[in-house]
Amino acid sequence: MVDLETGSKTLITQNGGFRPVWSPDGETLYYSLGCELKVVDVNITDGFRVLGQPRTAVVIGEDFCFDVSDEGHIVVARRMANPSSLVDVILNWSSTLEKP
Repeated sequence: MVDLETGSKTLITQNGGFRPVWSPDGETLYYSLGCELKVVDVNITDGFRVLGQPRTAVVIGEDFCFDVSDEGHIVVARRMANPSSLVDVILNWSSTLEKP
């Protein structure tokens, strides 16, 4: 991670990672690594500090995508091996999620 204001760098993982996504509150960073969705807690109050080691949130397979909703829910989708030309669009899907 590079702070654009100061130029300081912070190593988040020794093993690399792809597609980083911040949680809505800015206290968690999610990223993909191989078949796993990784998560690491951070502190951004006084600079940037990694809190602990990255941990596995879910193991889903080699080709997946994910995002984090405004409420902090993780949405994970696995890409299909043989995609068709048809696309299913689900409206109001967030209303079906169980509220904490």
